[in-house]
Amino acid sequence: MLIINTGCTFNKVYNKLSGNLDIPINNNDAILHILSNSSCGNNFFSNYNLTSIISKDSLEFTQSDRQLLLDTILNSNETDIIIVHGTDTMYKSALFLSKDKNILDKKIIFVGSMKPFCIDNIEATFNFAMALGYIKNMDNNIAVSMNGHIGSFKNVLKNKIEGFFEFNLLD
Repeated sequence: MLIINTGCTFNKVYNKLSGNLDIPINNNDAILHILSNSSCGNNFFSNYNLTSIISKDSLEFTQSDRQLLLDTILNSNETDIIIVHGTDTMYKSALFLSKDKNILDKKIIFVGSMKPFCIDNIEATFNFAMALGYIKNMDNNIAVSMNGHIGSFKNVLKNKIEGFFEFNLLD
């Protein structure tokens, strides 16, 4: 399994000097913490490759960033891929990936959190653990794991007014 970390809210940490929430470059601490402190990380899902790319808020992603994400997937032999991604532009990145026919043999799940892991680790852990559990049994597709649900990215919308993801709206 390949886990691609793109930074985003999931990975933000409190900067004591500036008082801001920053996205550290190449910081996989939250993901490694989840994997090392769960039975799934130590047993069934212990065979994974973790790479950190982009390291910024998804609202700042460019087409070049999305191309880097696609290239990272295409350059991997892995078929099971979890992408830690910002919630605001998950759909844009998933749509970008879906247009490349070379990923049709992959299982891809986007996962994120509305709150940084360092502030409230429950949501990030829950969303990530659901993706870990689901990916081995899913069909080749691009999915989103958020708010206790997993579904095709085509059937998921972020409700920016209420602050949660709505699934199966486009069926």
